[in-house]
Amino acid sequence: MADEEDGFLSDLFGALSKREKQKIVRRMKRGKVEASQRGQWVEAVTIPFGYGYDRDAKRLVVNDEQADIVRRMYEWCAERGNGFSKIAQRLKAMGVQTHRSGTNWSIPTVDRMLRNRIYVGEGRFKDVTVPVPPTVSQELYDRAQAQRTVSLKRSPWNSKHVYLLTGLLTCAECGSRFRGRGRPGGNGAYR
Repeated sequence: MADEEDGFLSDLFGALSKREKQKIVRRMKRGKVEASQRGQWVEAVTIPFGYGYDRDAKRLVVNDEQADIVRRMYEWCAERGNGFSKIAQRLKAMGVQTHRSGTNWSIPTVDRMLRNRIYVGEGRFKDVTVPVPPTVSQELYDRAQAQRTVSLKRSPWNSKHVYLLTGLLTCAECGSRFRGRGRPGGNGAYR
């Protein structure tokens, strides 16, 4: 009989503690959303490259050294037409350290950074916009987005045909790599 009561009490206390844990989790989520609505950065969210965290103010602050790198990335994309791969290569060559993996800049990381509106002052937590200090102008951001669209359309990943010599041939004048492109009439060409 005692074993049955012990089992019952154990199940009861387990259910009560599970319920309490769910209440705590809900309160913590609500607190994070309310903090972000007040313009505070929620610590559980990763601090983006180009920013630091002011614990007293509970806000992001610009890391000047990293913010300069972010501006360069946007300029390389918008003004020079550099794609994600080229930007990642430049950052690696410069020895720029990422937050997580040292100098291992990847194409998806560069793409995410160039899409992230936090760099124009619009951080996000859940569905709440959190104001942060901008590191690039809206105009530079918009030009980079236009170039991203062009770059994505030209990406070999979006090609409908296989061009075996893409990237293997280089222009004698400028050193750019040739890549295959379709033309009207169905005949491909290298440019």
